[in-house]
Amino acid sequence: MTLRTLAVALALCVAFAVPGARALTPTQAAGVDARSVVGARLPSTLRFRDERGREVTLGAYWVTRPSVLVLGYYGCSNLCGLVLHGVAASLEQAGLQAGRDADVVAVSIVAQETPALALARKTAVLADTASTAQASGWHFLTGDEPAIEALTDATGYAYDYDAASRGYAHPAGILIVAPGGSVRAQLGGVAFDPAQLRAGIAGTVQRTGISRWLLCFHDDPLTGRYTPAAMTATRAVGVATLLLLVGGIARAGVRARRNGRSTLS
Repeated sequence: MTLRTLAVALALCVAFAVPGARALTPTQAAGVDARSVVGARLPSTLRFRDERGREVTLGAYWVTRPSVLVLGYYGCSNLCGLVLHGVAASLEQAGLQAGRDADVVAVSIVAQETPALALARKTAVLADTASTAQASGWHFLTGDEPAIEALTDATGYAYDYDAASRGYAHPAGILIVAPGGSVRAQLGGVAFDPAQLRAGIAGTVQRTGISRWLLCFHDDPLTGRYTPAAMTATRAVGVATLLLLVGGIARAGVRARRNGRSTLS
C-alpha cells in the first residue's frame, strides 16, 4: 500500500463547488439524520447487485450470522471510507473476523453507482486495512432507486443531495443486524468501541439507539468546517488503521520467516 493510498483513506477532502449550483442549506442539513430503529425488522427480499454484478437479496447476508450494515456511497471523499476503516479496525481489536463472526455489508445510497465502483472500493478498503484474507466476509452492494429507498426508509436513514459539491450529505455510522433481519444496535460515527461492537454481534448488547450520528459532508453547513467530534473520530480511526496495518505487516513477516525455516529444513 502506498502513502498516497493511506492519505486518501484518512483525509477529509474538501469538495470543489460547482459554479451556479445551489448548496445544501442549514435547514436541509438539519434533516439529515438517522432515527432509532433498534428492534425493527429490515426487509429481506430487497434485491441488489454485489461487487461482481451478481443479483443478491439483502436477507442472504443475515441467515446464519449477524451483519454489520454500512450505508453510504463509494464515490464519497469524506467520512464513508473512514467508517469502513473503523469497522475493520474495531473487528480486529475485538478479536472478530468478517466472514466468520459477522458479515460486513456496505450498501450504496446512489443508484448511479456501479458494481465496478463497488469492487474498486472493496479492493482499496481491504488493502488499506490488511483485511484481504477476510474478503469473503465483506460485501459491497449497489441497487436501483426503489430498493435503496425501501432500505433507507426501513433503517430511518435520511440523506440529501448537495448540488454545489456534487455529493450527498448523510449520517455516518453502522447498524448491527441479527440473523433474521432485526436491528440489534446502531453505532454512530466513524470509530466504534470494540466492546460495543462485540456485544452487538454476540447479541448481548442492550437494545438502545443513538441520538444523532455524525454528518458525512464536506463541512458543517452551520459553521463551514467539521465539528470537533468529527475531527476527534477521524484521528481515532487514523491511529486504529495505522495499528491495523502495522499488525498486518508484522504477521506477514512472521509467516515469511516460518516459511523460510520450513524451506531450509
